[in-house]
Amino acid sequence: MNLKLLLSSHKVIGMIATFFIIMLSVTGILLLHTQDLKLEDTYIENRGLLAIYDIEPADDPVTYFTNGHYFTQIDNHLYMNDVELDLIADNLIGVIYLEDFFIVGLQASLILVTAQGEFVETLNQAHGIPEGITSIGKFNDNIVINANGVLLSSDLELGRWQSQSPVEQNWSEKANLPDDMLDKVMRLYLGEGLPLERVIQDIHSGRIFGTVGVVIVDLAVILFLALSITGWLSWFKKRELQKLIDSEDE
Repeated sequence: MNLKLLLSSHKVIGMIATFFIIMLSVTGILLLHTQDLKLEDTYIENRGLLAIYDIEPADDPVTYFTNGHYFTQIDNHLYMNDVELDLIADNLIGVIYLEDFFIVGLQASLILVTAQGEFVETLNQAHGIPEGITSIGKFNDNIVINANGVLLSSDLELGRWQSQSPVEQNWSEKANLPDDMLDKVMRLYLGEGLPLERVIQDIHSGRIFGTVGVVIVDLAVILFLALSITGWLSWFKKRELQKLIDSEDE
């Protein structure tokens, strides 16, 4: 390989490697001063970055509005307005308000919650609640559910379900959660976020982009080796050329 080609290769490799050198140097310095910069105590809540780490709901939030309150399900979490209820929710199908209680309808159970958001009890098949509930509503002072296409009704005692004729039931319908409340609910769902120290570590190692990122960092290391080798060879070739020139001058 002649000197001109070596210098050209060295220049190209150097330009490509510069980005990785800067990235690894900056992240490396930051990690050396983790405690001083309190990186382990600083959290990132950026939704885009959290999505890279798969810290996002599997499904879109489902919201129902009744009696001035929003009930929202995110995965198996249930929220009343912007407060998480200590319940595990699955397939929220509606919420109604009856006699100072909220009745939260799930696919195979009903949950009673007070107007203050306090859990009362969960009623399921053992209490005579049928599976396959697709909607919940009310008619007069009775709860009405649609279970596998069959309309059933009961009072708040929920002791006995009877057939309900298809009259003008007031069915619970989905609603849109206000943006400010949605932001609060999402912050509750996501928790504190990601420690900044972990994010910087993953950038430094390339793991932030998964296997592809690690491979890219591996390639960057190979570039550094190539940069060192071509630099050394260029120096050696220049030295040989200079010796040749000096010998000719003599």
